[in-house]
Amino acid sequence: MDDSSFSSEPPKAASTAWMVTFADMISLLLTFFVMLFSMSTVASEKWEDVVRALEQNLNPGRKTLHVEPTSTHDIRSVFNEQATDLIYLAAVLREQMVKDPTLSRSQVTEYEKYLLISLPGDILFDRGTASVTPSARHALFTLGGLLQNLRNQIDVIGHTDPLPAQGGRFTSNWELSLARAVTVAEELRHFGYRKKIIAYGQGDARFENLSMAIPESHRFEVARRVDIVIRNSKGDE
Repeated sequence: MDDSSFSSEPPKAASTAWMVTFADMISLLLTFFVMLFSMSTVASEKWEDVVRALEQNLNPGRKTLHVEPTSTHDIRSVFNEQATDLIYLAAVLREQMVKDPTLSRSQVTEYEKYLLISLPGDILFDRGTASVTPSARHALFTLGGLLQNLRNQIDVIGHTDPLPAQGGRFTSNWELSLARAVTVAEELRHFGYRKKIIAYGQGDARFENLSMAIPESHRFEVARRVDIVIRNSKGDE
C-alpha cells in the first residue's frame, strides 16, 4: 500500500456556522407565534382606535354618523313582560263572578303556578251536546270581558262523567269533552280574550281523581265540567 495516500495533517474541526442560521429560524418562529397570539386576543377598544385612525388617513372626507336609539324601551323588559298576578286575579274573579247567576256556581281554585276556574258542564251545555245554552253564552260573555286584558296563557280542558256517550254526533266521551273545550275557548276569544287558547279533551280520565267525600250523584255532576286554566306565564298572540 502506498503511504502517500495517508495525510499527515490533523482533521479539521466541524463548522458551527449552521447554528447561527438555526437560531435565526427559531427566533423568527417564536416571533411569528407571538404575533398570532396577540392577534387572537385583540382588545376591542384598541382595535376600534386603529380602525378609526386608518379611516381618517385613508378617507379624511368621510363623516361618521352616530345614530341614537329612538326608543327608551329595553328589549329585555319587552320579552320578559310579566303576566297578571294570580292572587290578585283570583280576588277580582271571585268578586265579579258571584254577581252572575251562572258563574256564581263556578269554583275558583288557586295553585302555585296556575289558577283554575271550574265551570259546571250542566249549566253550559245540554246533555250530550257541545252547543252552549243562551244563559251560558251570557255567562261566557261576562267571563270573556273579565279576561280580555290578561297577558296570561289560558288553557281550556273539557271533562265528562264515565257514562258512555249516547246519541248525538259524538262517539266517545273524549270527542265530547274536546268539542266542549273548543266551544268555550272560541266563546272566550269572541267575547274579549285575544291571545291563543289551547283546548284539551280529557273525557272521563280525571273522574277517579275526584274526592270520594263528594256524594256519588254530585261527583257525576262535578265530572261534567270545563276547566279554564290561567297560568302564571305570558300567553302567545
